Amino acid sequence: MTAIKVKWPTIRLGEIAEFRNGVNYNKSNFGLGVKVVGVSDFRDYTKPKYAALEQINPEGIVTDRNILRDGDIVFVRSNGNRELIGRSLFIERPPEEVTHSAFTIRLRFTAGNVLPKFFAYYLRKTAIRHALTAYGGGTNISNLNQDILSSLVVSIPPEPTQRKIAAILSTYDELIENNLRRIKILEELALFDILTKPQIDMSETDREKVKSTARGLLSTLKESKLVLDWRKRQQARAEVRVTIEKLLDHGLPRAYTPELFEQKTTAVFQHVYDSYYGAGRSVYAMA
Repeated sequence: MTAIKVKWPTIRLGEIAEFRNGVNYNKSNFGLGVKVVGVSDFRDYTKPKYAALEQINPEGIVTDRNILRDGDIVFVRSNGNRELIGRSLFIERPPEEVTHSAFTIRLRFTAGNVLPKFFAYYLRKTAIRHALTAYGGGTNISNLNQDILSSLVVSIPPEPTQRKIAAILSTYDELIENNLRRIKILEELALFDILTKPQIDMSETDREKVKSTARGLLSTLKESKLVLDWRKRQQARAEVRVTIEKLLDHGLPRAYTPELFEQKTTAVFQHVYDSYYGAGRSVYAMA
């Protein structure tokens, strides 16, 4: 049986949405106040990890127009890593006031016949990224601007179809999130076992400190050190080793003697070398 292709009407994104660049701030603005979505918060996420967002003092730099609302979509506008340009996060029922940095662009729909959640998925398609590249005039764009987004031609299926597609993809997102949580638990348990076995005599408080150290070490390594082919480059390997030594030295309790510390540092590095291939690839992600 031949599949029937349905052709949906198309429209320029600027005809159904408005755009706004984020707020400018510097280190002096950091402090309690309003949480802010920055480029480092995108990664491969579909929504912000609100608990992990930095905060800035909003006085003088954040107005009501800068606060993100339910249904907004935020894009990476400018970054040294061109692969990040055009990545997006969907803002769904933010738990508190959140703004976004000047290196991002906020999209807010103005038309009544669009479902923001559907377009949050639609705008992450590979074809859309290619279209953004074409508008930028090269194989990779170094900056995304409001004119490029506004000129982007998108399809608009009927609202019931939008809802159905969004519901299906949302279910997949939940499965992926559950799997990522499972992977994170396995990773942390593996590192905790290396640091605590054979049994080390320590208090429950110290054991919690080891857990926290393991969690922080994994986060730091995965965020900035386990880059593509890091195991093949001597400098990259050395940076991973030094990072492990520094964070363990700072975080492990006194129960770890100098000799035991050296053993654990070596064991952790070997575990990381064997388990993490770089650029997000690992034995856990493949499990």
